[in-house]
Amino acid sequence: MEFTKQPSGSAWLLNLFPFGGSSKRRLVGRIETEPGGVLLEYRLGPDPAALDEVLLLDSELQTEGTFRDGLYTTTCFEAFLMEADGPGYLEYNFSPRGDWTCYRFTSYRAGREPVHSLRSPFLAAQLTPDGYSLRARLDGPNRGDLRLRAGLTAVLELRGGEKEFWAPVHPGARPDFHDPRGFTCTFPV
Repeated sequence: MEFTKQPSGSAWLLNLFPFGGSSKRRLVGRIETEPGGVLLEYRLGPDPAALDEVLLLDSELQTEGTFRDGLYTTTCFEAFLMEADGPGYLEYNFSPRGDWTCYRFTSYRAGREPVHSLRSPFLAAQLTPDGYSLRARLDGPNRGDLRLRAGLTAVLELRGGEKEFWAPVHPGARPDFHDPRGFTCTFPV
């Protein structure tokens, strides 16, 4: 599970870290462009006891997740996508149960609107003794002339009610996944 922040062909591999300290868990992310869209992957592990502490990872992935508001209030995996020149961006949330949400923002935390018009992302999850993984495929333009900045993040709610906020970087004094300084990957689509 040792990934470093680096471009690898059309993929970025990222270590994500909890805000404010360490954790028994490890989380890595991967973002890759492919024909017709973007593939996101989150892998959480490796200690089974540490995974058991995370709320909702024992739930079964639904075959047809639904658009559901407020997923960010509990365990969810997130992606922030912004055209390279900003300031507007999209926030995607993916639940371990297979539900998803997308919000459009006109600028930093402003003008939030749910985006219902998108096709549902393809989600696949797997819980094994070695860890948990969630993959999401987003349909998108493949124009070749568009550059995106992206941030991969996660909220992990623990069974005791505490929350961990994970990202490759935490540029501010508090967890803030919307801060464009945290959109660490740039790639063409």
